[in-house]
Amino acid sequence: MLEIVGYFIVNSEFPSEKTEQLVRTNGTSILYSISREIVRNVTCMGPYSGLLLPSVSFFEPKPEAAPASQIEAIQAQAIQTEK
Repeated sequence: MLEIVGYFIVNSEFPSEKTEQLVRTNGTSILYSISREIVRNVTCMGPYSGLLLPSVSFFEPKPEAAPASQIEAIQAQAIQTEK
């Protein structure tokens, strides 16, 4: 088992509302790439070729808010369903 921990400092000029997403996305990407290298280096020391973990994207876009017209249409449909 491999456990890796990282501590990240974000520039104070970076928008505070985006800090968590930045650290979750970039911090996780950095730690995962380090883990990939560790696994590759350890596994290539044996008689077999090294194990290379696949690349992974940790980016999760924020869900966009539905337009007001779409929300109104859903609400109207729900009201008609209840009748």
